[in-house]
Amino acid sequence: MTNLKERHPSPFLAMSPMGAGNSFGVPWWLQVVGDGRSASILDCGASAALARIALLAGIGWVICKASPRQLTALYSDASHRRRILTNAPQVTPWPR
Repeated sequence: MTNLKERHPSPFLAMSPMGAGNSFGVPWWLQVVGDGRSASILDCGASAALARIALLAGIGWVICKASPRQLTALYSDASHRRRILTNAPQVTPWPR
């Protein structure tokens, strides 16, 4: 992330690969993004529990494709409600 910030001084959001939260976990993503955790998106797959852990750890947004009941429970925390995505946002490539 430090290298990316040096090469691309414009603000950006770091987005994990699909399902990376389930594969590698929240601690891994926190290591990847470092101080940029609040400007990052972690894909947690279908795990509402993992999404909640990620939000509590300060990760900016999570992608969560859990069941409707699990999403309802996740949305019940008003401080996290706007930080839960059910689909990945469209990626904008950087010019090289």
